[in-house]
Amino acid sequence: IPPFGPGYINQVRRFPLGVVAQITPFNHPLLITIKKLAPALATGNAVVIKPSELAPASIIELAHLCTEAGLPKGVMNVVLGDKEVCSSLIQDSTIVKVDFTGGPATGKVIGGQAGA
Repeated sequence: IPPFGPGYINQVRRFPLGVVAQITPFNHPLLITIKKLAPALATGNAVVIKPSELAPASIIELAHLCTEAGLPKGVMNVVLGDKEVCSSLIQDSTIVKVDFTGGPATGKVIGGQAGA
């Protein structure tokens, strides 16, 4: 069923956005990261992951495994740090999308920075 009636064509185009920042929480860090990472990479984006400073070990190991598996250098990157590092990442001009999972108070701050 055409969405607008006869004479219209509905078309969906998928293309890479560029560099995507993914900010993940301390609970279930590996699961949440993989759920974010797979679609971003599959659509051709580069990714910068900023895991919680409370639980970065599994994400660091994931980065090592991806390197061993042959993922090209620079496609998946991990940055470690606190909220200042997170703010710097969000405000970097090369970041075209910010994907955040976490609490609502932090989400408001990140949303405000990403939308500025």
